Amino acid sequence: MGPRTDPFRAAVRSKLDHDRVYLCEAEAAMLWKHFVFSGTAQDRRVVPSVEVQRYRARYDRSRNEIVVSGTLVSNHNAHSVILVDESSPRQVNYWAKTYAARIEPTGEFQVRVREPSPAAGTFRLMFCFENGAITGDGKTSNPTNAFEKTYTRRGNDYQFEP
Repeated sequence: MGPRTDPFRAAVRSKLDHDRVYLCEAEAAMLWKHFVFSGTAQDRRVVPSVEVQRYRARYDRSRNEIVVSGTLVSNHNAHSVILVDESSPRQVNYWAKTYAARIEPTGEFQVRVREPSPAAGTFRLMFCFENGAITGDGKTSNPTNAFEKTYTRRGNDYQFEP
């Protein structure tokens, strides 16, 4: 979540900006409803159910982006979806590319993968809920258990697991 403080301060010409940090959209979505920032711990220990329906991934060659869409069905309200793109060379959780999008009140979502990997990989979906919970399977917050679909690269196109 942003630059380490010492190297950042050394590189900043104006010390007025030294307290700023960078959060990618996925990090911001995960922290947005966390009890430390929301001020409430109501239902904090509740892990909402997760069912993904109508999953679809398609490659838009003209924009060089992959659009992943679907509908979340859950017993709690979710505000955001996080897509974790794991591809070769083998990445670890810390370095995997992430993308985020808001979830409609109907549960529908659409995530744009704007930097698609040129190799085969796996998309994992995690959902951020109003109570601060983050889960991809409705049981744990571990991304390795999240809803997942694989993809491969063939020439100038992608093949997606249905």
